[in-house]
Amino acid sequence: MTSVNKPIVSISSSGECPRAMSARLLGREEVFDAQSKIRLERAAKEGTRWEAFVLQDLREEYGYTVIETPYCEPCGRDGHHVELDLGNCLAVGHIDGFAPPALIEVKTMSRFQFERWRKMGFDGFRRYAFQVSLYMLAMNSDAVYAVKNRDTGELNVQTLTETPFSMAEIVNYLSDALRAYNKGEIATCPQTEQYPCGFCYLNLETAPVERSVSPEVPTEVEIAQAIQTWRSGKAKEREGLELINGSKDVLLKYLDNSGQKSFKVDGVHVTQVQAGISRRMDTTKLKLFLGSAYSDYEVESVRAGYVKIEDELGGQ
Repeated sequence: MTSVNKPIVSISSSGECPRAMSARLLGREEVFDAQSKIRLERAAKEGTRWEAFVLQDLREEYGYTVIETPYCEPCGRDGHHVELDLGNCLAVGHIDGFAPPALIEVKTMSRFQFERWRKMGFDGFRRYAFQVSLYMLAMNSDAVYAVKNRDTGELNVQTLTETPFSMAEIVNYLSDALRAYNKGEIATCPQTEQYPCGFCYLNLETAPVERSVSPEVPTEVEIAQAIQTWRSGKAKEREGLELINGSKDVLLKYLDNSGQKSFKVDGVHVTQVQAGISRRMDTTKLKLFLGSAYSDYEVESVRAGYVKIEDELGGQ
């Protein structure tokens, strides 16, 4: 890496919130809860694995001549090391591969993020737009931009001949964070459309701004866990209903054979409800013929006998 007496900005995070960037430049440690840390580490590992699959797809299915990049020893990671002097800082990053004369940038997304990408493109992903723009400027080349849907395997590939953002736009955007950093301060939260939450995950030693009312989109892992939890809950619900109905059958049979109408055991009141005729108001046809002369009418049905159970501890 070139020795430059300038602040070093990671190309991959160049489009992040200025508040977070200034904190990062000042060396503030990132603070994550255990779940978020595990999720980010898993995402990074999965991203590396998927990157190899995407490069293979570009070679075999799209006909690109793909040159994979070597391991960067100084930085301890995969990718072709690039540096770009932006005047007020040095931008440093790593390129995923090359399809001469273009560079290759690979992204993998959940189906939710992928749909957002299909609808909004770089307008919805400022960090990705800044990142590929700086790579293209550093290498003075076009880019093959490949986005993989991890859930369906769908691959969206496009060739960029122009950078999503110009050098001037990027330098101007970075200026807020760099000015704050030069003063030894943390930039104010912009709360723009790109960063509406007003929340910074870094330990800024200040009271964090509350998140917006817009909830964070769950990850595919969280969705899968929710589905499994729901299935487990429904299975327990069915099991519980079977136990309850079996108990009620025993209690009803006892009341029928003993001639009692009710009894109490261990704080549980059991009362027999006799079979009979039940009546209810039917409004179905009223809804179907709203505005007509149709009116509600009573529907009779035969009600089977059952037991009513009340537990003094709160269960029913």
